[in-house]
Amino acid sequence: MSRTGATTSNSRNQSMDTNTNTLPPAGQIPGVGSDGLLGLPVGARIYFVEEKAPYRVKARSDRFLVCTKPFNPRKTVLYTIVDLEEGVRGPENLVFGFGAETDEQCREMIERLEGREKPTSAEDLAELRKIVPDYQPPRPCRTEVSHRHRIPTRVARVVLP
Repeated sequence: MSRTGATTSNSRNQSMDTNTNTLPPAGQIPGVGSDGLLGLPVGARIYFVEEKAPYRVKARSDRFLVCTKPFNPRKTVLYTIVDLEEGVRGPENLVFGFGAETDEQCREMIERLEGREKPTSAEDLAELRKIVPDYQPPRPCRTEVSHRHRIPTRVARVVLP
């Protein structure tokens, strides 16, 4: 790309960021972090360099963001998980995922990524042991961003809610 083309592109991006709710391009956001995503609230929109439509942050933890965008042909959503520590994004490393259509499913995905799954209650455990006396609850499921489908996180811009 020519130097002139890069300058034109930067001036176009800066003119798009005149809205007071829009943050400047990633890496230029003071106090937010070099990738521009640390401390980003639920509801913010993230424009990735490789994508035309923005993703909306549906759930977050200190390390992960679960973001979705509408996929109208199938009346569902596409999702991506942003790993803030590793600087990558991609789907969960499950063959058949649990979905990301609702806010609750996105929060459960964060729990799996963090390794904190809801424990079996004492009452449920007692009921299960009546049926199967030697029943042991399963270990918590811990997932991560897929190694096969991960790509570097490259943010074009962020729009706050």
